[in-house]
Amino acid sequence: MKNTIQPFQLPIYQNFIDDKFYNQIKKGADIYIKENIDNFNVKWFCPTTSNWIKKTNPYFSQIKDIIKPHISNYFNTWKFQDDKNLLIDEIWINIASKNAYQEEHYHNNFFSGVLYLETFPDSGAIQFMNPLSTESLFMDLPEIFNFAHLIQPTNSMVLIFPGWLKHRVLPNTSDNNRITIAFNVIKK
Repeated sequence: MKNTIQPFQLPIYQNFIDDKFYNQIKKGADIYIKENIDNFNVKWFCPTTSNWIKKTNPYFSQIKDIIKPHISNYFNTWKFQDDKNLLIDEIWINIASKNAYQEEHYHNNFFSGVLYLETFPDSGAIQFMNPLSTESLFMDLPEIFNFAHLIQPTNSMVLIFPGWLKHRVLPNTSDNNRITIAFNVIKK
């Protein structure tokens, strides 16, 4: 419509890491999970298990180096200046077994992201909540103003979004584990 404006755009970054890097990170995750499986437990109000990777672990640096260019690209999408003050503050691995999900939540940081290592067609999409949806309860909105946006993940996909954006992960209905690496980015 030529007589309207849409002033509130919200970009979500979606890309893929190169196969070479994907294979490195996947192999590292398999080793990390095998060596630390007893430390994976439920951290939130859902059945997905997680384990934080310590910053001193070399695997933390490997992941950080591979996702940092994606974070810079997303940062530039926002037309911010000087991404030198961005810091990958936390990295953790999630394992979602059959029927596991992640409840609706947000992160208290600048950006958040997820890298998909092991997904299947029925392993659960990520759902981003429309930040205007709370206010829209007073209106009967058409579908163009959907309450949420679904992204069906595939292996090697990386998503980055504002930390304050509410999101959740739908149940894994496949018989295989969904394995992801999640991360938080702060601005110093």
